[in-house]
Amino acid sequence: MNKLFFSIILPTYNRLYSLKKIFLPGLEKQGFLDYELIIIDDGSSDGTKEYFKNGEFKKTFKRCGGKLKYIKSDNNKGAPTSRNKGAALAKGEWLWIVEDDVQIDDVDFLEKSKNVICGIDNNIAVVSPKRREIIKTGYYKNPKNDFVRIGVLSGEIYLDPNQEYSRYVSNTHASSFIKKKIFNKFQEDEKLFYGNTYRDESDLYFRIVKSGYKIYYCGDVLKIIHRNDFARCGGQKKVAMQSLLKRKIMIFKNHYLYLNKNYNFPKIRILFFVLVRIVRFLGDIMRLKFINPLLAYIKL
Repeated sequence: MNKLFFSIILPTYNRLYSLKKIFLPGLEKQGFLDYELIIIDDGSSDGTKEYFKNGEFKKTFKRCGGKLKYIKSDNNKGAPTSRNKGAALAKGEWLWIVEDDVQIDDVDFLEKSKNVICGIDNNIAVVSPKRREIIKTGYYKNPKNDFVRIGVLSGEIYLDPNQEYSRYVSNTHASSFIKKKIFNKFQEDEKLFYGNTYRDESDLYFRIVKSGYKIYYCGDVLKIIHRNDFARCGGQKKVAMQSLLKRKIMIFKNHYLYLNKNYNFPKIRILFFVLVRIVRFLGDIMRLKFINPLLAYIKL
């Protein structure tokens, strides 16, 4: 335990059902065992603490059960705080910052991840697997592999295709591998995104890229599944049940906070952000199939 390759950082909030049914079974089947599992319980009230403390977890998941570090927060502080806390405790050379609704079907996923990481240049700080969504939400164009870029108008690191202007990808996302020393140098912004984590990864990755490091998207080898059909369960239930209008307001607000922190003239950028999303929305409503490919071609 003095030197590990991966430290799996897993913040969770009222997602015990998802952990037991989705993430932990996939982790248990991995042949690669050079990792530790750090679970940051962000104030759950669904029996998460009892499950990991009373021995049931170790009995059910014997291979990964002995690799657990469980930390319980007194109250819900948000994913950025939990990720920073987990990274500070990590012993691995690389962190896998993962979400509690991620499904791993490939039993060699961690082994392949290590092989990819060992073959990359030193200036690559983040490696992102392809993340397939269970609930499809629109235009996808996932490449096999590429380096992630910054949007011309949005000014953001492209993460999930749903969060972009045009859904053009190369993309990356929250459940990615990050060098521990790089993550601990930059860390997530706990203050700006406290209690509402939309755009927190954009901010982290933006600062990493601006410092000269690269983010590598490796969709040809590394694949995971984001079980966004679980979004109405547990910690995200409140957000998922919001009205469409409230959710759109939240998206624009957090995107503005991100732009305001990292760019000049954020109001102009957010205006473009709103206008292009309106065009895309109208194109979907009117079934104008050329709109999304056109926006993707422009690569906003």
